[in-house]
Amino acid sequence: MPKEWEDYNPWKQDKLARELGEQFGIDRDKYQEEDRGSQGNFDRDGFNQAISDAMANDYDTRRAMEA
Repeated sequence: MPKEWEDYNPWKQDKLARELGEQFGIDRDKYQEEDRGSQGNFDRDGFNQAISDAMANDYDTRRAMEA
């Protein structure tokens, strides 16, 4: 996640998380409760952790963050 993540409003955080999830091939639907439809809880922390893990495991992203 970007260093300024906490400075973004919730809508900007959601937009960036969706974009990063798509970029790293993370299925967002996996973090939505199945039995409640659109009213179900979304595991935002789990989704963000999956993005962080994918970024940490991607060599190019990791090297760019170290620079």
